[in-house]
Amino acid sequence: MGEIMAMGIPLICNAGVGDTEEIIRSEKNGIYINNFSDAEYDHAIRQIENASFNSNEIRKSAEDFFSLNKGLKKYQFVYSTLRDE
Repeated sequence: MGEIMAMGIPLICNAGVGDTEEIIRSEKNGIYINNFSDAEYDHAIRQIENASFNSNEIRKSAEDFFSLNKGLKKYQFVYSTLRDE
């Protein structure tokens, strides 16, 4: 997911897995599907074809959510708070 977003490509992902749906919905960087039916996939494809996605914004979302440096800082914060307790 992060690699595709880093290329500025909008995603089609399934809903209900971790925070994937929230990332797609809040950042408007793709389409999420609710089930694996042909009708749902067809609908998602039509949405992708008719939508206007900003590649730069998708890349920025990838950096915001999946950056190694930001991830390391978050882990360091968590571990430092655990050591203090």
